[in-house]
Amino acid sequence: PFAIAAYLQKDHLIGNEHDFVSFLRRLVETLCNQCQWEVAAQILAGSPLAQPEEALQLLLDAHRFQAALRLLTTQGRGDWLRERLRPAVISAAEERTTEIRTSAAKYHERAVRLQLVREHRQQLQLRSTGDFKNPNVVTGADTDSEVDAIASEIASMSTFTFGTHSARSKSSSSSNSSNIHSGMAASERSAAGKATAKTRKKTKRKIKPGDPHEELFLVEYLRRLEPTPALRETVQEIAECLLICGEYRLVTALQRAVKELDETIANWKRTLGVVSERPLSPSTPNGISTY
Repeated sequence: PFAIAAYLQKDHLIGNEHDFVSFLRRLVETLCNQCQWEVAAQILAGSPLAQPEEALQLLLDAHRFQAALRLLTTQGRGDWLRERLRPAVISAAEERTTEIRTSAAKYHERAVRLQLVREHRQQLQLRSTGDFKNPNVVTGADTDSEVDAIASEIASMSTFTFGTHSARSKSSSSSNSSNIHSGMAASERSAAGKATAKTRKKTKRKIKPGDPHEELFLVEYLRRLEPTPALRETVQEIAECLLICGEYRLVTALQRAVKELDETIANWKRTLGVVSERPLSPSTPNGISTY
């Protein structure tokens, strides 16, 4: 559709090359807003814009490394493989490896917390059931004091969990936001992007230790830490480009990080019985800002 629109527009602007170039630039920006990086890069690299280096940078910023590899091949620029593609892939691999390891640490920590919350909930249920069945137990102030003490204990044991990774999460979020520079800058200017950001900001809810719904939040948080198919495809793409660049050590480190995350999730699922609808994302869960 975009190619047809471009040709139709060119017919109208056949006598004005400058207007046609301006039209293509606007088209590239629109495609970037829609995250159609490869189509935008093709327009940049083609006539009349003829900006293959800019197209390459767009693909690198968007982490479309295989498309970048195809572009430099068609342009016959083997030097770009060493000077441009290799550093970008190495940087992406290191960032992704760190992110996945952080997700594994978060999963373990939150799973420990979930186990603790469930154990205390079961203790409360057992005590309540025992007191109800035993007529010799006098309910009242003493029982209420015990319940309050257990609730206080649960809250006090949450101090480590809540906030341990808060600074690191902010740092990770900051580093991830710098992955896509020129393309994402255009995307962030779009009205849809701003609306989505505002909606997410409004729907965020902070939870505190001992919150009645803490167990549900933890289960959902763990589910959202599971790697998505999109993440696995990205890891595969990075690994393949690393092999082409001869960075075997980084490939091993990246694959090991994914394996450790999968093993951490599988082990805790067996322990907790956490149910998930998708295969094992190091993505921050929407709606929960405290964890």
